[in-house]
This record gives sequence, C-alpha cells and structure tokens, in this order.
Amino acid sequence: PGWNLVGVPLNLLDSTLGVLGATVTGPVWTYEHGEQSQADRLRAGRAYWVNSTAATTLRLRGTRAGYPTVGLSAGWNLIALPTTDRRAQISVPEGSRVYAWDEFMYQPVSEGLHPGVGYWIWSPTAHELPVQ
Repeated sequence: PGWNLVGVPLNLLDSTLGVLGATVTGPVWTYEHGEQSQADRLRAGRAYWVNSTAATTLRLRGTRAGYPTVGLSAGWNLIALPTTDRRAQISVPEGSRVYAWDEFMYQPVSEGLHPGVGYWIWSPTAHELPVQ
C-alpha cells in the first residue's frame, strides 16, 4: 500500500490506467521533459508513481517493446527497462546517478536495473542507452 514507483516493460494490450486495478487511487504520475504530469495511459520504457490502497501484484499483458535504446535527457529522467528479460542491461553514463524507491525512501542503485521497476536517473547530458 502507499506510493509505488512502477516500470512498464511491455507494449500493453490495454494501456489505459484501468489495468492497474481497483486498489489504485487518485492520479497516476510520470515525469517527462523536466516536468511532472498526470499520465493518461501507460507506455513501455516509462515509469509511473501509483498510489495503492493495498498490496497487489500487477499482471500486465502485452508484447515485447523491442526498443534497442532508452533515451535520457540532460537532468532527471523517470525510466523503466523496456523489456521483461532479466538478463537485459543498460550501461549508465559516467557521472549519472540512479535511484529506486523501496517503499519509504529512495535508495541509490549501484548495479543492475530490473524489469518492472521504475528508476530516477540523473544524467549530465542527453544519451541514448542501448539495452543489451
């Protein structure tokens, strides 16, 4: 329960916010181009702030996103790996900082990003990061 930072790894068959289930309350938030905004749909490779009234497991259905890269702008970015392959990796640019949410606070991430998790990444410059 509470706020969760969720990553979308697939091109969803149903990208409406309703797929998040009945326990999600209030708006769903994302961050793009330096601004926080309310999401109107869910997209692969993006991360979202979701407030839930109870613990739940999201069961998202869709097709592989197949994106060869994750785009970063200079500054803060809210991203997810656009794949469900747990072996997939991206190399974060030197000088970048990566954080994940662990229910109560942000934690620095020093190794490995995981599908289904949302991440804040601060990048000193714009990059296209290959997903390997």
